Amino acid sequence: MLDPAAAIPKDLKLLGERLRPNGVSSAFFTNVPYTFSAFGFDRGWSEFEQFSPVEDIPATAPLRAGRLWLHKALERDDERAHLLVVHLSGAHPPWDVTVDNAKILPPKEYSGRIDPRRGAVVLRDLRNSRRHPTLSNDDWTRLDALQRVAIHKLDGSFGLLKRTLEEAGKWDDALVILMGDVAMGDPPALPFVPFGALDEGRLASPLLVKLPGVSKTRTLHQRFGPETVSKAIHEALGLKWLGDPVAPSLFDVAQEQVGLLGPSGMLARQGHSFAYYLGAWRMSGVLGEDPFLCDLEVDPTCGQNLLAEQPFVAQWMWRALLQAQRSVSETQHPRQSAKVDDETRAALQVYGL
Repeated sequence: MLDPAAAIPKDLKLLGERLRPNGVSSAFFTNVPYTFSAFGFDRGWSEFEQFSPVEDIPATAPLRAGRLWLHKALERDDERAHLLVVHLSGAHPPWDVTVDNAKILPPKEYSGRIDPRRGAVVLRDLRNSRRHPTLSNDDWTRLDALQRVAIHKLDGSFGLLKRTLEEAGKWDDALVILMGDVAMGDPPALPFVPFGALDEGRLASPLLVKLPGVSKTRTLHQRFGPETVSKAIHEALGLKWLGDPVAPSLFDVAQEQVGLLGPSGMLARQGHSFAYYLGAWRMSGVLGEDPFLCDLEVDPTCGQNLLAEQPFVAQWMWRALLQAQRSVSETQHPRQSAKVDDETRAALQVYGL
């Protein structure tokens, strides 16, 4: 979903719709306006609920709703498969922090513009300002403190959901995925830019996975795209995988059965800008201009352009990029406009759009 005024095409089936014929119950709970019903994300689920940031509702509300739904679903039929999807605002403003609690957060005697309720609005106004938008050191300190409090609350709420699975004797059999969608970006650039640069500060976000029947813990410094996560859900539910056939399987990764190149190519696009990853290589730029090529294994900040030094790799990457672009184009559906109601429009504004 790259167009903020578009909805999911009606001829595109969401996972919840594909699961129903298989007898799998599913639910989707969100407090992120981008995945509200106005954009088509309510289709197909056994239960769907959205929580607007305009209302005085805790940021943990989607997790609480998910926990209650899961408890009832397991009570009805604990042998049946269930899929719970929760989309959380996470560290994104507005933050679930009271005015009184914000007063005791660092830095001391803070008098800047970043506050819990209007944080996203302030950042949006800074982005739209004709002056060069900046945040002071105190602003960054307060922003970090607010995020930590918000994440701590979500962590506690997720712990209750985990306990629900444990008490039902289902934790060991559950596939649990915690992932970020778009990271906030790195200073000094303003954080949470809706359509920011396709750099590592925005494209690299955490992925934590608990696989059913796998007890050992591993930390991998590899990149996996959304298709890998989707494939894992399909495999766990016994659904036919309709995506990229060479997308890596998280179940294979857990068994250390990843190929030499690791994950297959991953393409991020925004307008004419692109970033393409293949193994440790990254090619990025703007269509119509010479691309930037770097090796993230030896240059994590992607500061040195190796385009001239590595012509073979550049040609190989460019051909793979064009193939990925063709694959995306072939699977695109006709654009469908979203019918954004007043409530959703207000939620988007509070969220900083």
